[in-house]
Amino acid sequence: MTLIPLEDPERPAPSVLSRGLSLLSAFDADDDSLSLQVLVQRTGLPKSTAFRMINELVTWGALDRTPRGGYRLGIRLFELGNRSGLRRHMIACASPVLDRLVAVTGESVYLTMLDGIDAVVLDKRSERTATRLSTTVGDRLPLHASASGKVYLSGSGADLFDRCTADGLGQITPDTIRDVTELRKEIARTRLRGYGIDIGEMTRDITAVAAPVQSTNETLVATLAICGAKNRVDPARLAEVIRMGASWLSRELSLANTVPDLASSA
Repeated sequence: MTLIPLEDPERPAPSVLSRGLSLLSAFDADDDSLSLQVLVQRTGLPKSTAFRMINELVTWGALDRTPRGGYRLGIRLFELGNRSGLRRHMIACASPVLDRLVAVTGESVYLTMLDGIDAVVLDKRSERTATRLSTTVGDRLPLHASASGKVYLSGSGADLFDRCTADGLGQITPDTIRDVTELRKEIARTRLRGYGIDIGEMTRDITAVAAPVQSTNETLVATLAICGAKNRVDPARLAEVIRMGASWLSRELSLANTVPDLASSA
């Protein structure tokens, strides 16, 4: 979870907008609702300020009140997200590819795009019999611990790697790479083989493989990833399938004439 810092002696006092955004970004993917007290704790805002701004966010539709006195993210945010032409086009083109990959493999498949130093899950498909995963649409995946993230690091310049590692590498599971030198080596291996692998680094006992979705000039615009139980899936087999799916999606984007916009916005 990324929160907007509220106190920094080297920066001017936070604006009203940044305080409001800190309340919205306080919600984790697993949070159905949060109380006023928890929102105050997570943002560092004074209680009176938080209460006033929450009421304004409720009036606008960014937050909803729950029957038990808490707050949850409002439908207005969902509506705004769906107005993003870039993501809407990507999801529309990827939908049949995701369906096909799930039908072929029986595993979970998802689509991501890069946002800052995170891979954001735009869409996801799973068979009922697939291993249940906690990853949902809208989740942010850290680049150093996810298969998709390693693809972005391998296909981008040194600036992204430096920003990703600037504050250290957080440990998500015991298998998460924590050493910057080892991560650099893994990114080199990812670049060489053409796909990213995560074996228990994001979720214990889960293996994921991701492949790059590219524009016609080979600009990296998204990733497709497939994952399943570590004791059941073979990364090499998954890589062959997901690379084929990524190739399909790259072609679909080109035919839909959306790749130039995607490439310029990546």
